Amino acid sequence: MDEDRWWDLNQYVSGQLVTLLSKEFIRKHYRDNEYQNKLLYARKNKMKEPDIAALPQDMVKEASNLYENMYTKICTSN
Repeated sequence: MDEDRWWDLNQYVSGQLVTLLSKEFIRKHYRDNEYQNKLLYARKNKMKEPDIAALPQDMVKEASNLYENMYTKICTSN
């Protein structure tokens, strides 16, 4: 299972869950492009899993920024 979601503590405590702190946008991209359906079909039918297409460059940059920002936030919070 691939889980990687974070919440800002102050927003979480106040009842807000900010989805911008997760890579859900990547999951959505692959769902929207039918990769997930093809993958599940292959697994169900014991077939070779399909190759996954590379993310568009703007999404790679967005994911990179997410991880850089989270690293900085975690390492600088006390």
